[in-house]
Amino acid sequence: MEIYYIFLLYILTILGVILIYNRDVDSRAQKQSSFRRLVWMLMVMVIVDVIGRIGVTDTLTLVASWASNYFSYIIDPIYYFLVFQYINDWLDEDRIFYGMMHNIILVFVNLNTALVTFSQIVRVNWFFDFNGPGGQYQRGSLYLVRAIVMITIFFMILVYTLINKNHILAVNKGTLIAFPMIPVVFGVLQPFVPGMCFEYVGMSLSCLVLLISVQSNSANLDAMTGTMSRRRLNMVINNIDARKERSDAYAFMMIDINNFKGINDKYGHQEGDEAIKTVADAIGRSIRKSDVLCRYGGDEFGILMSHCLPDTPQDVCDRIGRSLTSINSAHLKPYELSVSVGWSVCGPEDPRKVDDVIKDADDAMYENKKLYHKEHNIPFR
Repeated sequence: MEIYYIFLLYILTILGVILIYNRDVDSRAQKQSSFRRLVWMLMVMVIVDVIGRIGVTDTLTLVASWASNYFSYIIDPIYYFLVFQYINDWLDEDRIFYGMMHNIILVFVNLNTALVTFSQIVRVNWFFDFNGPGGQYQRGSLYLVRAIVMITIFFMILVYTLINKNHILAVNKGTLIAFPMIPVVFGVLQPFVPGMCFEYVGMSLSCLVLLISVQSNSANLDAMTGTMSRRRLNMVINNIDARKERSDAYAFMMIDINNFKGINDKYGHQEGDEAIKTVADAIGRSIRKSDVLCRYGGDEFGILMSHCLPDTPQDVCDRIGRSLTSINSAHLKPYELSVSVGWSVCGPEDPRKVDDVIKDADDAMYENKKLYHKEHNIPFR
């Protein structure tokens, strides 16, 4: 039993470190408040589990053990619901099967609470009791059924994440899929390891993986859109300029949201921010995995394309246009979204530095934007 408590102490230490490092981090990718709720709930679950394993020596320890196990059985499914809600914070508005999954998990939370409470009130002990030798904790007849249902719920959350993976920014996709996957693996082991809380180990590790990923990316990401920051782009540019020879062409594409000032003036700055996020997600789904998407400033985005073929920029531009057209057709916004685009390609023998290529792309975008304003009779400043 001493080894078990040391084991739980390590878990609490991991969760404490996660909360400390998460304290001052605030970005769209982090989803700070919902992530903290997950960690705090997990800490409560582990502490309650510690109390429940003290052992029964008298009436006081019996009451403490019973209460801790009762609350443990009640709050475990609530953590699953928080995981589901957290994952949805990462997804855009087009998420698939959200309503169905939300209702299934909510029904399970309520049904679990009712059954656990009923079994203790009428003393049928479906899930746990203390009738073992010396008042030891014992699993009830429905323990394994409940465990299987909980593993199935977490597996469904994993499948839900995979189904909606195209609605997740590429930089977050792997982490978000791993987040529910780790507890599923450990949850399968839990019913066969009664002396250790493998379920909590999996949950703690998944939170740690999430923290490490976000911490390593947060300094390089734009807080609003989750795209690469201008700071990180400058580092990439410096690496390109430092190379004396290049075997492949690269390109830079500059993108600016059309009539963004009109959106801000008519619908407010909060809706303007939503427009920026929507366009960022649309661009992110339209580029190649090797392309680097950056929020260049305000409502401007830049895409650095390595290993660029002659038709690559036009292909990306067309995909962005189709993505925005799809959004407009769905009437998700009270306005239409479109962008002005310009790009410049730099071949292996081209002597220009990246800043020069960016300026040429910006000039091309500027000319397209003037044309858009002329066609739509919008004053150009």
